Amino acid sequence: MDEKTESLEYLTIGRPGESLVEEKKSRFLGLCTPVHTPEEVTAVLQQIRKKHYEARHNCYAYVLGSGGMNKRSSDDGEPSGTAGAPILRTLESRGITDALIVVTRYFGGTLLGTGGLTRAYSQAAAAALDSAGIVRMCLCDSYSVRFDYTYMDRIQYFLREKGITQRDPVYAEKVTIPLVTEVSETPAVMEQLRSITGGKVEKLDAERDYFGIDFDRSSH
Repeated sequence: MDEKTESLEYLTIGRPGESLVEEKKSRFLGLCTPVHTPEEVTAVLQQIRKKHYEARHNCYAYVLGSGGMNKRSSDDGEPSGTAGAPILRTLESRGITDALIVVTRYFGGTLLGTGGLTRAYSQAAAAALDSAGIVRMCLCDSYSVRFDYTYMDRIQYFLREKGITQRDPVYAEKVTIPLVTEVSETPAVMEQLRSITGGKVEKLDAERDYFGIDFDRSSH
C-alpha cells in the first residue's frame, strides 16, 4: 500500500472528464484525468501538447498523494497567476488528489485581461472536474468469510441490509463470500456475523487497501 495509509479516506476522480468554455472567440478546452505519479503527469502533458500543437497555451495543475502534499501549477506563458493558480484552486477547494487538470487555450484574437483569463480558466477547470465525477476512496478491509450453508439466508439478508460490498459466493463444503468493508466497520460486521452463526464463521485472506466504496456499493 502507498503513503495514503495514514488517511482513512480521500477524494479523487473516477474517470477523465472534458469541458469547453468560449470567451470572446478564445476557446478553453479542459481535461481532468486521474494521475498517480509525476511521470504520469508528464506523459499526459506530452500527449496534449502533441494533440493541440497549434494551441497557444496548455496550462495545468495537479495534486498527488496523501493530504495533497505534492502539487504544482503552470501558467504556460499566460500572465502570472491567471491560469495555473485558479486551476489548482479548483482541485484544492474540493479536496481532490491524484488528479491533473489541463486547460488548453486557442486564442481568439481578443485580449481578455487578467480577470477574464482567471474566470475562463476557472470555469473550464471546474467543468472538466464536474464531468470527471468525484469518488470517495476509503481505506477498506478485503477478506472472505466462510460458514455453514445453514446460515446462508440470514447472512445474505444482513449483508444486503447493511449495504456491504460482496463478491460472488464460492460454494464448496462450506460457503465462502468475499467482502469489502471500511476499516471502521469491520469489527462490527464480524461481531454480527459471529452472532448470526454462533461464532461459527471464519475470516480468511484479509488485506487492506483503498476502494471506491460508493461505486462498489451501487453495483450490488
